[in-house]
Amino acid sequence: MHTDSGTGYVISRLRRFDDKAVYVTASSRSKPELPAETLLKWQRLVNHVAVSLHQPHSLITRLDQDTLYVFLHNETEDTTFIEYDKFPLGLGVYCETTLSGDTVNFVPDSLSNEDWKNNPSLEFSLISYIGVPIRWPDGELFGTICALGDKPMSQDQTLLDDIILFKSIAETDLQLLFKKQEISSHKRQFDTAISEMHHRVKNHLNILCSLIQLDLACDLSKEEFIAYQKKLTNQIRGVAELHTLLAYESHESVELSTYISNMMENWTKTAPNRQVRLDSSLEKINISGDRVIYFGMLLNELVTNSFSHAFTPSLSDPVITLRLEDMGETFRFTYKDNGPGFQARPGSCHAQSLGITMLFEITEDLGGKVIQEEGPGTSFVFTLPKHL
Repeated sequence: MHTDSGTGYVISRLRRFDDKAVYVTASSRSKPELPAETLLKWQRLVNHVAVSLHQPHSLITRLDQDTLYVFLHNETEDTTFIEYDKFPLGLGVYCETTLSGDTVNFVPDSLSNEDWKNNPSLEFSLISYIGVPIRWPDGELFGTICALGDKPMSQDQTLLDDIILFKSIAETDLQLLFKKQEISSHKRQFDTAISEMHHRVKNHLNILCSLIQLDLACDLSKEEFIAYQKKLTNQIRGVAELHTLLAYESHESVELSTYISNMMENWTKTAPNRQVRLDSSLEKINISGDRVIYFGMLLNELVTNSFSHAFTPSLSDPVITLRLEDMGETFRFTYKDNGPGFQARPGSCHAQSLGITMLFEITEDLGGKVIQEEGPGTSFVFTLPKHL
C-alpha cells in the first residue's frame, strides 16, 4: 500500500486467486464516516444476507491501507469471525479477488475448484463463497459484501441476483453520504467566500475613503474639483466592476484583460463630448483578486490624467494605447496617450502630480516598478507581480 501525496489516494496491492498482483484504489482519508443510523441499517442488511442466501456467515468488509478487516458480520453465536478481525493483504483470501474486479465472485465449492482448493479460508472449513465489491460513487473501494459457508452452495441464479441487490443497497447509502459531504463542503466554501467578499468590500471602501481624504487635503480649483468628482465616480465604478468579476469568475483571481476592457468602456461612455479611440492589445492574465483593486486605481488615475490634461479641445484625434503582456510571475502594462505630455513630479500637491504620486506609491506597495518613457504624449510602463 502507498498513499499518493498529490491526490491523497490510497493504493492497495491485492493478491488474486491466480497469484497475480492487482493494484486498486482504497478509500481516501477524505471519505465520510458512516453515521450510527447507517451502521444499524447495514447490520440488519448483513443479517438478511445470511438468511436470504442460506449461509452461516455474511460479512461487510472494509479495505484499509494494507489490511482487509471485518466491518460488520451477521449476528450469530459462531465466533469464526469477530468485528474488526484483520486479514493482511497478500494472503489470497476470497475477498481479495472480489476487490480486484467489478463482478460477482462466486465459488460454489472450492474443494472441487483447482484455482481455490488451497485458499487460506479452508483452514476455517469455509469452502463456499459469494461476494461483490462495494464502491464509493467516485470509484474508490469501500470493501465487499459477501457470504461464506462450510458446505457447497447451489449454483442458483437467485443467489447472484440477491447479492447484487444487497450491493446496490449499500452503494446507495454511500452515494447519499458522499453527496451530503459534498453539499456540506460547498456550503462551507460558500460561507467562507461570502465572508471574504464582505471583508474585501470593507477594505476597498476604506481605500477609497483614504484617497478622498488625501485629495481633499489639497486646495482644488473649481475645474479640478469637477474632475475630481468624475475620478471618484469612476473609482467607485471600478470597485463595483471588480466585485462583479469576482462574483462570476472566482473568489481568488480575476482575468485582468476583461477588467481593463470593462473599465475603459465605462470611461469612454461617460467622456464629456469626446470621442476617444482605444488601441488595445491585451493578453489574458489572471491575477490575485486582492491586487485588482489597486490596479484599478492606477488605471483610473492614468485615464483621469488623459481626459483632464492631455485631451485638450485642440487635439483632433485623442488616442489611448494599452498593452498587457504576460511575463510569467509578473505582467507588464503599458499606458500611453497622444497628448502634449508632461514630466511627472511626485510629491507636488497639484492635482495632476498628486495622482502621479499615487501611481508611484501604489506600484511600490505592490512590489512592482514603473517607468515613464520619453516621447510624444504621456507613457508609463508598469511591471507588477501577479500575486501577493
